[in-house]
Amino acid sequence: MELPVEISFPTQQWLEFLPDPVLIVDHDGRVVLVNSKTLELFGYDRAELLLQPVELLIPEHLRGHHAMHVQNYFRNPHARTMESRLDLQGRRKDGSEFPVEISLSPIETSGRMFACLIVRDVTERRRTEAAMREREARLNLIFNSTSDMLMLFEVRPDGSVITEALNHAFITNSARLGADVTPSIGKDFAELYLATGLPADEIETRRGLYRRVLNERQTLVYHAPLMGARGAAEISVSPVVNDDGSCTHVLCSARIET
Repeated sequence: MELPVEISFPTQQWLEFLPDPVLIVDHDGRVVLVNSKTLELFGYDRAELLLQPVELLIPEHLRGHHAMHVQNYFRNPHARTMESRLDLQGRRKDGSEFPVEISLSPIETSGRMFACLIVRDVTERRRTEAAMREREARLNLIFNSTSDMLMLFEVRPDGSVITEALNHAFITNSARLGADVTPSIGKDFAELYLATGLPADEIETRRGLYRRVLNERQTLVYHAPLMGARGAAEISVSPVVNDDGSCTHVLCSARIET
């Protein structure tokens, strides 16, 4: 079977300018055009893919219902990205599989409908996301394992300070003093300190202190009386420097002095 004349040579040249792997598939799910990026990604020669079912490029255990999905798409063709929750996989000529993201768009020419598939290898993105989740889980474990009371604040350019996270020790100790601090998460830090009984003027003093720490990027240590209880706490306020060198948060650590 020959390729449709209306989408042959001119379209092939256009596809080669695109940075992503692209396939053109007909109503029967056969590959009628591919660009070089597709060949590089899947490891096939052009002649091995043309007029072959697109199922050749997906794992065998997913091929059973794919023809039905193709038919359903051509019944209602429209531009869309295939849902990430489907955990889409591609299969190379050597049998290796890898995660992909696929965007679909209909193409109509000379009264015939085709589907344009843009394929992206998301292996590195998935690896990065998994590493970030692992890092966040590890940091969360450390954050909630210490006996020190920890508070993470976001200091915004407009001067507002938002309570982003409180660790288990802070929440537990506040509850012992009769303060429910969890509703203050995600709100201006004044609500947190008002819940613990801190005077309004002291709250504004701390707002300025947090901005100073952020700007100077130096840790400050001071002592403050425990609100609603006897004793004092040693409080350190440290800037949190991001991987890109920016600094938008401060971490407060309070340790009860004995």
